[in-house]
Amino acid sequence: MRLRSLTKHIRDQNWFAVALDFFIVVVGILIAFQITNWNEARKAASDERAIIAQLKTDFKTLEDQLEERVARSERLMKQTMELVKLIQLGEEPKDKDYVKTLIFAAGSISFREAPPASYSELLASGKLSELSDSDLRKALIKYGQVHAKWDYADGFVPAQRSEDSKFVQALSYNMDQDMNNLTSGIIRSYDWAKLKEAEVSISTIRQNHYVQFFRHQQDLAAVRIMLVELEKQ
Repeated sequence: MRLRSLTKHIRDQNWFAVALDFFIVVVGILIAFQITNWNEARKAASDERAIIAQLKTDFKTLEDQLEERVARSERLMKQTMELVKLIQLGEEPKDKDYVKTLIFAAGSISFREAPPASYSELLASGKLSELSDSDLRKALIKYGQVHAKWDYADGFVPAQRSEDSKFVQALSYNMDQDMNNLTSGIIRSYDWAKLKEAEVSISTIRQNHYVQFFRHQQDLAAVRIMLVELEKQ
């Protein structure tokens, strides 16, 4: 209807009316754009709140998991160090079950804890850069950088699994045990003389336990920094 009115005013050469119609059309378009932008901004804000809420939930769960990982990797590190000390003393301990427990710790590992699905989806979708808070973006990026360092520490070292390892050669296993429920009982026996020769191998394992303990601590610190930023949202 506005277009017909504009056409009529042009035909009648009523330039004031033409200008008024044109002004009304432009203002109408601008208002429509503004409403569209407002709706999009409101949806974006709603989507961001949902993302942040999910990140809070997931990273709080990860914090709990990492606390357990830190405690476990610290225990493995200390027990492996205790085994090294026993070997350095030279005399075989009478408590063979205790030695088996230390050996089992030396043969164990602490794997990295995977990032939450909400974080991975945020990266994959490219929406991380769209988060409005720059400190939160930096915290998320920092966590990713810290976690990436696990590429150099995740998994077993040869001293724990290689047939050439003096540590492995000193042990005899009960292979009929449930491999999904490993305990120190899986180690049937050990050769103390060979175990003493494996001091270097066990020290290498202890160092790997330390690195993994340190990586878990770094992950946990990065997660806690991020949770602080998430709470500010």
